[in-house]
Amino acid sequence: MTDTIGSTPQQPSRSQSGQESTRSGRFRLPEPETESGDAGTSQPTRSTRSAFRPASAQRADAAENSSKAAPLDNRYGKKRGMGAVKKIGLAVIGLLILGAAVGYIGWQQANPTIQGTVTSFNPSANTVVVTFEIDKPADRNATCTLAAEDVHGTVIGSASVPIMAGRQKNVQDYTLKTTSTANTVIVQSCSLTS
Repeated sequence: MTDTIGSTPQQPSRSQSGQESTRSGRFRLPEPETESGDAGTSQPTRSTRSAFRPASAQRADAAENSSKAAPLDNRYGKKRGMGAVKKIGLAVIGLLILGAAVGYIGWQQANPTIQGTVTSFNPSANTVVVTFEIDKPADRNATCTLAAEDVHGTVIGSASVPIMAGRQKNVQDYTLKTTSTANTVIVQSCSLTS
């Protein structure tokens, strides 16, 4: 009697010597059958031939069987992409960020920064002679504020100095009145006037 996979276990059989089989309670696989039905020939059955098929054929079979696995999609749900509302929202946010960046660059080009640097100063008791350099657009006037500080960082004198149009890089000397001897002089701020 030949059992198939999934059948109940065979009853223990006695061997010729009368001893009970050591595999009692285990399932027994059927012997490979041939097309003629003889169990002793070497022709493999259809089920054993599938183990020797090429990998590409086995993958095709697996793909066919995976289409039958739709119950998993029903159980866990299908992965959905972004909805139209999210896509439109992200596009609007991206355009706003791009517009802000373009606006900022345009504003920077319309209102260039002015660099002011003190190159040297010569302090005395109540004045300080300051030499400073200003980088600005050549066609615009500017006003720069100079400040003199004492040893403690207290401002002891300041003045607004006009810078005329004509050159992009201006080097100017200015005599600044102070209340005591200056320790340092800085260009506090510069702004374009016209």
